[in-house]
Amino acid sequence: MRSSLHVRRGSLALGLSFGFAVSWAATAEPAWQYPVIRGYGKVRPLPEAAVQPNPDREYKVLFSITTAAESPGQLNPGLKRIARLINIFGIAKVPSEKLKIMAVIHGSATPIVLDDQHYRQKFKLDNLSSKLIHELKQAGAIIYVYGQALAHKGFAPSVVNQEVSIALAALTGLSIYQLDGYALIPE
Repeated sequence: MRSSLHVRRGSLALGLSFGFAVSWAATAEPAWQYPVIRGYGKVRPLPEAAVQPNPDREYKVLFSITTAAESPGQLNPGLKRIARLINIFGIAKVPSEKLKIMAVIHGSATPIVLDDQHYRQKFKLDNLSSKLIHELKQAGAIIYVYGQALAHKGFAPSVVNQEVSIALAALTGLSIYQLDGYALIPE
């Protein structure tokens, strides 16, 4: 009698544990979402998290992208961060006209701004960042490369992706946007 009662209690505990685990797994991890930039910058909704974006407020964010991907055949991590930020604000229902995103590319990240033909010539690979640059532009981001960075890397302005604007220098651009109220997100 004692052993059958022990088995029943164990089965009950196992059943409750299994039921709790299935219930928790079904509710604890919402699916990854891409509300604005499809396929890039995945985010999960966390409506109960602290410090949520306010849809009524204007946001001005300046990304300084200086880090290259681990290899030329990979997507630039700074661009992925911009996509994630845009998607986070998208989940929070911040209207696109309230989100001002500037991305400035310089340093070792500079080659990601090459047009597809010149990137392929230099690295013998497709520029995976090119498509994401297009998607970011479609979402309203403004993307710059600094002319001084191009010159230091030996790239002519004529080989820059048409969706990227050329600005004078990081030394001036970063300070100007910060003086205009943009929050800097450095790498």
